[in-house]
Amino acid sequence: PPTIVLKSSDEILFCVHRRILTDESSNALGTSLATGDIEAESIVLNIIHRDALYNILSAPYNPSFDTLISAVHRLPLYDLFPTTFITPTKHLSNLIYLHARHHPIEAYILAAHHNIGALAVLVSGHLLSFKLSELTEDMAERMGGRYLGRLFLLHSVRMDRLKQILL
Repeated sequence: PPTIVLKSSDEILFCVHRRILTDESSNALGTSLATGDIEAESIVLNIIHRDALYNILSAPYNPSFDTLISAVHRLPLYDLFPTTFITPTKHLSNLIYLHARHHPIEAYILAAHHNIGALAVLVSGHLLSFKLSELTEDMAERMGGRYLGRLFLLHSVRMDRLKQILL
C-alpha cells in the first residue's frame, strides 16, 4: 500500500509508495517529503505522479500542453530527471508528442532544454512547416546552440531536397 501522502498547493492528496520516491529521486522529493506539501497544483502533480512516477497515462484527463510543460520543468525541482521519464516507452513522452502537432516548436524547445534527443527527433517532423523567421531570441536561448543547429540543418536539408525535386 502507498506509504506517503503528498498534498498539492490546492490541497489535493496523492498517495505514493516510498520505494517509488526513493528509487526515482535521489533526495526523495527533497524537503517536500518531510511535510508532505508539494508546491505544485494538483493538475501538475497529477502528471508527475501518474505519468512520471507510475507511468500511467493521464491522457483521459486531457492535460493542456502548458500543464505538461510545467510538470516537466518541475521534475528537476524534486530531483527527478526528465530524461528518465521522457523516453519512447513512457506515457509522458507520448502525451507531449500528442500535443506536438499543434505546438511543434514548443515541444522541440522542451526536448532541447532538457536534452531529450529522442523526443526532439520525434517532434521534428512537425517542424517542417515552422518558419525560421518566427524563431525568437528567447526560443533560441531556451533550445541552446546544439538543438538550434539541428533545427537549421533540418530546414536546410528540406530546402535541398525540394530543389532536387524541382530540378
